[in-house]
Amino acid sequence: MGRIIIYLILILTNRSCFAQLSHANLIALGESSHGYDTINYLRLELLESIIKNKNISTIYFESPLIDGVCGYFNNYDYNYHVYPFWSSESFYPVFSNFLKHNNIKTLGFDPQENCNFRQFSSYLKKHKHIEINKYNLFLLAKMDSLLNLVLSDSIAKSTKRFLSKNDKENLVNTVLEIKSKVICMDSIEFKLINLCLDNRIFLAEYLTIKNQYKRVLIRDKQMADNLIRLLSIFYTDNSINVLWAASAHLAKENGIERGIPSMMELFLKTYKQNCYIINYNILPQDKWEYKRSIKYAQFDETIIIKNVIRMNSSFIKYKCE
Repeated sequence: MGRIIIYLILILTNRSCFAQLSHANLIALGESSHGYDTINYLRLELLESIIKNKNISTIYFESPLIDGVCGYFNNYDYNYHVYPFWSSESFYPVFSNFLKHNNIKTLGFDPQENCNFRQFSSYLKKHKHIEINKYNLFLLAKMDSLLNLVLSDSIAKSTKRFLSKNDKENLVNTVLEIKSKVICMDSIEFKLINLCLDNRIFLAEYLTIKNQYKRVLIRDKQMADNLIRLLSIFYTDNSINVLWAASAHLAKENGIERGIPSMMELFLKTYKQNCYIINYNILPQDKWEYKRSIKYAQFDETIIIKNVIRMNSSFIKYKCE
């Protein structure tokens, strides 16, 4: 009974911001901790209310950009590119049905990659976006081999080791050469392929950096740049776009650390349309994050969720292909 009462209270809290969202072009839905289906369902309830009055064009996840692009081209389900805590066995079928019923696209904006990195080369070959000859096939194999040195074979760990300076230069030069050979007549597809290759160039630099603090900073900058480019590619009038990510990346100020620009802070320097940011916070588990967000970080609304247990359903396993 207690759990039902808490959930009813949360629904009412969630509805309090509906009116304020009516003029937003972009809605950002953040979470202080991953792995709570309660937050996933609250986000879905909010989106279901919004779509009654306004079209939702695309949901951009904090998930691998290249996986998202490959998923978009191949018409894969959203769980192909998102992390497992956003596609649990209980939430996945409900959310997948919502996306399909409302014809909502999903993409990723995170430059980090995982065990599916080879799928991009397969896509380029399958659709002949690069001339199929021995040298070009060698270039694609070389790019994948260099990434294989460092990217993990599982989703649980993103990297096996760091990239050496020589390997970094080799990877950058290889990607630049592949980029010069791309063949694509479709404007949107061409822009997305180039965005993916630009992220590979960034990744070459990112994978050489050992300082975790610096990695966070440059990753947030790249995520902001990716979002700006994705929104320019898929811009539509009279519709809403949604960001789905960790709250640390979505605060208008002090998302990561006081005085250090987060993804959203950098993004808003370029994006000049109305944006509304909601932070979902679990208490008491996220007590430190809650205090920090109230004292420093800036969100348009923080929704407090109390006494919620972590997911009681298992994750849908992320498959490496």
